[in-house]
Amino acid sequence: MMKSLSPISLFLSFFLIFSCVSCFDLIACTCNKIAAADQNINYNFCIATLKADPKSRTADLKGLGSISINLNKARATYINSYVKNLLNKGGDVTTKQCLQYCSGYYSDAVYNVNTAIKDLYSGDYQGANIKISAAMAAPADCEDEFKNKRLLSPVTKQGQVFFQISAICLYFTNIFD
Repeated sequence: MMKSLSPISLFLSFFLIFSCVSCFDLIACTCNKIAAADQNINYNFCIATLKADPKSRTADLKGLGSISINLNKARATYINSYVKNLLNKGGDVTTKQCLQYCSGYYSDAVYNVNTAIKDLYSGDYQGANIKISAAMAAPADCEDEFKNKRLLSPVTKQGQVFFQISAICLYFTNIFD
């Protein structure tokens, strides 16, 4: 004779089934965890960022970590070029001075992300974490230069994007460590 399932057993069975089904999309599950763990990360931003790379569709967690850090490198490089472009356009002395500082901060960020990539690939996740954390300071440091002069920064939005991508990278370096 077959036993019937109790209501609690039935509920737990459905809960486990739906939990597993909903996590077949590794990116969605990962971004859900990242957004829950860090208030600086927007879930939809995380999804869009990781899915921007076609390789993400077949990537495992390490692959997603690699994708995020390479996207971070691209963003840091883009902002650094953007700041240098603004410097070449001219402008008032105070704004140029702020942009020169920002250029230094983002140049350091590019260096730190490049070093973090080497650390990640060599399995030095703590080293990668330290370098990403250092790179993450660039947006705030740049913004402070403008705030101290009571000016609006022309790179606020780009810095916010870079900061979020950096935070996504930190999630991966933390879980790998």
